[in-house]
Amino acid sequence: MTEPAPGWESVLRPGETLIWQGQPDGGLSFRPQDILMAIFGFSFAVIAVFWMQSTMRLGGYFWLLGGFHLAIGLGVGLWGLFGAALLNRRTWYSLTSERFLSPQSFHSSAGA
Repeated sequence: MTEPAPGWESVLRPGETLIWQGQPDGGLSFRPQDILMAIFGFSFAVIAVFWMQSTMRLGGYFWLLGGFHLAIGLGVGLWGLFGAALLNRRTWYSLTSERFLSPQSFHSSAGA
């Protein structure tokens, strides 16, 4: 038996004991879909920078709309690189004497 990670005590039912609790590797790992997402996001951001630069020459404040697209592109690109590691560091799996708890079952049973 192991001690539950902080915050899991309220999830355990009376008399239920924790048998095992683990967490995925939180290190960086680049799957093909992560790399594609990063390439797409950073490409989107580069296009936004060129668009902003082009519209700046026209005068006015229309170029500021590109800031939104720049932020979205950078967010998608950075999520592609670091998103999986961030989610893995915040994910716990637990096996109790009565059930298996995954992040999905944890969230769905929290309201019950």
